[in-house]
Amino acid sequence: MGRDDRARLLAVSPDGRLDEIAATLRSVGHTVDTVADIGAAVDAAEADAYDGVIVLDAPATEAADALDGPTQVRQLDVLTGLPVVVYTPESGQEALIRSFEAGATDVCRVPPERTELLDRKISYAVGVGGAFDDERNQLRSLFDTYPEDLFIKDEYNRLANHTGKADHLEHLDAEWYTNLSDYELFPPEFADFLYEEERAVVENERVITDKIEHFRTPTGQDRWVSTTKAPRYDADGNVVGIVGASLEVTDVKRQERQLAALSTASRSLTRAETRDGIAQSVVDIATEISPLPRVQVAYTDDTGALYPPVSGTEQTDPLAAAPPFETHEQWYHAAVEDGSSVLAVPPGTDVPSLEEDVRVERTDDVSVPGLFIPLGDHGVIGFVTDGGPLDGFPIELAQVLAANAQAALERVERQRQLAETTDRFREFTLLGSHELRNRIQTVFGQIARLKDDPDGDTVAELESTVESVDRLVSQLVTLGQTGSVATATQSVDLESAAVDAWTRIDPDTATLVCEELPTIQADPSSLVELLDHLLENAVEHAGSGVTVTVGWLEDDRGFYVADDGPGMSSEMVERAFDIDWDAAARRSGYGLYVVSTITDAHGWAVEIDDAADGTRLEIRGVTRLS
Repeated sequence: MGRDDRARLLAVSPDGRLDEIAATLRSVGHTVDTVADIGAAVDAAEADAYDGVIVLDAPATEAADALDGPTQVRQLDVLTGLPVVVYTPESGQEALIRSFEAGATDVCRVPPERTELLDRKISYAVGVGGAFDDERNQLRSLFDTYPEDLFIKDEYNRLANHTGKADHLEHLDAEWYTNLSDYELFPPEFADFLYEEERAVVENERVITDKIEHFRTPTGQDRWVSTTKAPRYDADGNVVGIVGASLEVTDVKRQERQLAALSTASRSLTRAETRDGIAQSVVDIATEISPLPRVQVAYTDDTGALYPPVSGTEQTDPLAAAPPFETHEQWYHAAVEDGSSVLAVPPGTDVPSLEEDVRVERTDDVSVPGLFIPLGDHGVIGFVTDGGPLDGFPIELAQVLAANAQAALERVERQRQLAETTDRFREFTLLGSHELRNRIQTVFGQIARLKDDPDGDTVAELESTVESVDRLVSQLVTLGQTGSVATATQSVDLESAAVDAWTRIDPDTATLVCEELPTIQADPSSLVELLDHLLENAVEHAGSGVTVTVGWLEDDRGFYVADDGPGMSSEMVERAFDIDWDAAARRSGYGLYVVSTITDAHGWAVEIDDAADGTRLEIRGVTRLS
């Protein structure tokens, strides 16, 4: 812009807040005179020729009062007739509306450091430069350069102008579109539909916004476009056609269909009854949904190690690539260690935008990309490509499938736990009722002896037996109410509990030794019942004269009950807690099975130390209080 395009301006800046804007305009050749108020601006405009006035619309600050731009516009418009530009730091449309409604020529928020933009904007507002291309050139530029599909039609459905950017029409040159109709561009049925729709737009002056339209190309490809159409008018307000835009959304619609297909296919996961069945369903689903790469599940065993299930790993095609766990095992482990997803890719691989909980590892250790997603505590699901990139949408599908697989695994685990609880409930109740009958028979025998010898020790024995019956009944009631034989735990003296349990053992034939024992956290009655069975088992198994010791483990993680009897055979150690074996081998058919039930209810573990002399059972995981 030459010097003859420079403007002569007045800036009304009573508190200096427009001084920086004025300085910027001066730096590019404009003449800017600063005045303190409207009166001074009117006087200056009467004394000299100016192209326009800049006023400030701004809220109050600690250092300056509020300035109302619209009020100043009205005063200057009446008194000077000059173009008035309102400069305002306030954001939002409200400040623009107020100023324009007051008669402002323009409103400006451009910061002073945007020199070229500020120069052009003020020059155009006061009429000395900054002009735009004429509308014809603007229209031509729009249709030549806009990257999406824009079109103008007459009222008869003929194309008057078109950007030529529709993906499904990519082989046509832009200049060929003029005078074409939809019948030359689309299948007849879809062309009929478009003709009727656009006639309704013209005749009813109806606007269509973001309508999804589907058609099939002559080669059989499905296509979807989002279309907006509106009537266009001539200078007299008559409808002369339509103007519209269409956006190809085929990829989006295909993804929607693939997500829907994944949702439908994932129903097979809800029918799977085992972990292996879930693994196989995952492979079947990935095979059916084309964007998903090869997939394999690896489960975590009781030790925390990962292993691939037998189901879902077979390669039916002898030329197929190796299973993902075989080629990318270290990344399965990495996902477990991280507790979050890992995307392993070769160096230099483009990676799509991912969620924060996905770690990207660029490494020479992989030749093809792989995504590894933890399945909670159950294991990891891995997705490995055949060499191509792992794009955003396949990753999204993989995450959905992983979430569905995890939900199925948790359902199967809940069902397994419920079945185990139900079985244990049934077994414990059956054996408990049997044991209860045995103890009641003991009570009857002791009552009969009491009648014959009222002065003997039978009363104490009877009292001990009745207490054991009461404990057993309490456990059965608790089991029925809560599904567990232990309820709220509390501080219990372990030695006192052992002595209480020992009262059922004949002191003339066995000896109890309690080493220094602490106070522990336990359900009192269940702990006595557990010790009762352990002590009784030791006396019955080891025979007359046995010494039974209750002690605290050296590693401070629990207690033990040991006897100096003949010990247990390897078969006995292996099957001691099996309910069928225990019922067949023990007098009561109840003892060690109850021990395992009570320890499980407390979250403890029971082990047989077969390396010790005699028999030693260790109860581990016990919380020591003192």
